[in-house]
Amino acid sequence: MSEEAPVNTGASAWPNPWSAERAVRRMQTKLHRWAAEDSGRRFGDLFNLVYDPAFLVHAWQRVAANVGAGTPGIDRATVAQIETWIGVEAFLDQIRDSLKSGEG
Repeated sequence: MSEEAPVNTGASAWPNPWSAERAVRRMQTKLHRWAAEDSGRRFGDLFNLVYDPAFLVHAWQRVAANVGAGTPGIDRATVAQIETWIGVEAFLDQIRDSLKSGEG
């Protein structure tokens, strides 16, 4: 990937939802622009975006806003239970570690 777009450079602090959404939108815009400029371009480093803190926070916000947020997921926990029992940051830490290690 281009040097103008460093991806997941060791960020460990969880961004607030607003800045996470902005970061995700900026990266989506860059990826779209690069793909439009070169239809044969390959993006080999996209997996890093999967566990990037901004992307995880943005994904959490979208899941929490879903109509089905009160329905348990595959882990048998609802959004409210995760927020109450473990906390969003601790939950996202676990998800991030799992993805980085290849478990998830």
